[in-house]
Amino acid sequence: MRICKVCECGKILLYEPPFEECPDPCPNCGRMTLDYIPYREDDSYVRSLQLQYMENGRRETEPPASEMPEPPASGMPEPPISGMPEPPMGGMPEPPASGMPEPPMGGMPEPPMGGMPEPPISGMPEPPMGGMPEPPMGGMPEPPISGMPEPPISDIIMAPRKVRLVYILRSIRNNYEISLGDSECSVGRTAVGAEQLANNNAVSREHIIVKPNKRQRGVYITDVSRFGTKVNGNPIIKGTPVFVMAGSRITLYNEELVLEVKEITE
Repeated sequence: MRICKVCECGKILLYEPPFEECPDPCPNCGRMTLDYIPYREDDSYVRSLQLQYMENGRRETEPPASEMPEPPASGMPEPPISGMPEPPMGGMPEPPASGMPEPPMGGMPEPPMGGMPEPPISGMPEPPMGGMPEPPMGGMPEPPISGMPEPPISDIIMAPRKVRLVYILRSIRNNYEISLGDSECSVGRTAVGAEQLANNNAVSREHIIVKPNKRQRGVYITDVSRFGTKVNGNPIIKGTPVFVMAGSRITLYNEELVLEVKEITE
């Protein structure tokens, strides 16, 4: 089965251990992929990242907002510089010396007994007694902060999860497991797993040294025991590190264990 890593740029890096190693650096952005967490190719999390990567590529092909024609500042067409039509070439006719028409020869007629009615203070008609209607209690609705609608939640790219791998040795015949953690350790009757292996004198005090591999799902095992260690039924050379993938069977002389891995999301 192929293994993959997910780069920060969204690129899915596939490879098939132990024949292939993960591309390092990423061919898409040049980032180093040594400390990236490996996943199985059919992992649901990898599939979700592939869909997000395809969605990002679709949005990048859309024209930017700056290329869209901007609407006019107002829906109404702009009026000409002057609301009045331009006068003819000869100019406007000169008004009489007074805005009022000249009186007849006999002079101005006398006003009536009551006098001339006073014009209103303003040329505009006076408002009714009640004045201008007050705005509603809520006031005018505020315009939206941005003219563009907010993007749907589905378009927001989720940050990648941080996953920590913890390795476990599970007994095949007995109901117990030995937690190896995520760093190098020794396994034996007086080391990690002492509580489970203390009654088996065939297991050495420090039987194997286990070192997790950050590139692939597995560990390096070095035999340092007296009676030897087997991986999937095959003896390994003492003092020589051997890579063991998750799911392999490890035998500490006569104690049969299976290497398992758990993902802890932080």
